[in-house]
Amino acid sequence: INPGLPTFFHSGKKMAVSTASPPPVNVYIRIYDLDGTTGVFTNPIELFLPGGTGLSTMEISPDDSKLYLVRGGALIQFDLSLTTQAAIQASETVIANPPGATGELRSATDGKVYMASFVQLNLNVINQPELAGAACDFQIGAVPLGGNRSRLGLPLNVRGPRYSGDIELA
Repeated sequence: INPGLPTFFHSGKKMAVSTASPPPVNVYIRIYDLDGTTGVFTNPIELFLPGGTGLSTMEISPDDSKLYLVRGGALIQFDLSLTTQAAIQASETVIANPPGATGELRSATDGKVYMASFVQLNLNVINQPELAGAACDFQIGAVPLGGNRSRLGLPLNVRGPRYSGDIELA
């Protein structure tokens, strides 16, 4: 992902953002609380992924309890339901190393997280993204694209509480 590209939690109460250093790449993911009234970000938690490559994508499980990211082709999970930075950092779990170039991760309205793979005829899927480790049920090539080929991206979804008031532009 582009350094600094935010990923908002489905609840609208938190945001994750990544930054990276020059090679050898150290990746930092900061997770902030978001005050929906004031728009102020507070209480940062920083996860550190030393050396290697940058991130290509990250996504939050629909229940906001897991962070998924792809780094160096590996699908990695962090358990955000844990209460300390050290515990979240220690929960880092490699779920899979899917073949080929991996693309975007995106949550869908069916509660699953989908992964694009470059020039493939299928999408990969995390069937139970709220479950830890192998229980998340990651499947390679699980969703056929009807003879079409995936690229690296997937459609963006608007998430979080819906705004129902009037919008005033100044």
